[in-house]
Amino acid sequence: MTKEQFQETLSLDGIEQVFDIGDYRFIFLDANYDHHDIPRTPTGDRYIRGHITPHSIEWLREQLATDKRVFVFLHHGVFLADTPGDLKEDSQESKMKQSIDNADDIRELLREYRADALFNGHMEARRYEEDGLMHYYSLTGTKKSSLYPQSYYELTITDGQPDLTMYYTDPVTDEHNVIDFEGDQK
Repeated sequence: MTKEQFQETLSLDGIEQVFDIGDYRFIFLDANYDHHDIPRTPTGDRYIRGHITPHSIEWLREQLATDKRVFVFLHHGVFLADTPGDLKEDSQESKMKQSIDNADDIRELLREYRADALFNGHMEARRYEEDGLMHYYSLTGTKKSSLYPQSYYELTITDGQPDLTMYYTDPVTDEHNVIDFEGDQK
């Protein structure tokens, strides 16, 4: 699906969005660009690293300048080290996934404006990391994950603190499972 088709389907003026709800601001970014700031349209199963353009970084800076608690959503990750993705059904090895190529710039900006959390997908890896007061969450796919099939997530924000819970059905036992994202399985 192209960006234009996505926007048209959801009746959006643009991919990047900001929503204020009470004391909270939710920012949605687009990193489907290459390092030359050229838009990319994903094709097939090829992994696209991603990049946030200078224009989007300036837009993000404007959106972060608020007294509200800030939560950022981005398809691509912003971890500083490669992340092992989910194990594939036919392999005991996972492919290492890279974050966007300017992850360090984005993390510095989020730290500067004291954002609260960033949530990403794309890496097909469950990962949680704290960096000062900032929380980083990488969520596995709700459809593609072989380790966490039929997964879905519940985000609760209490006093500005995110708490993410993951639910999925075990592919072998068909049992429903709950994972506290910041800790161990419940």
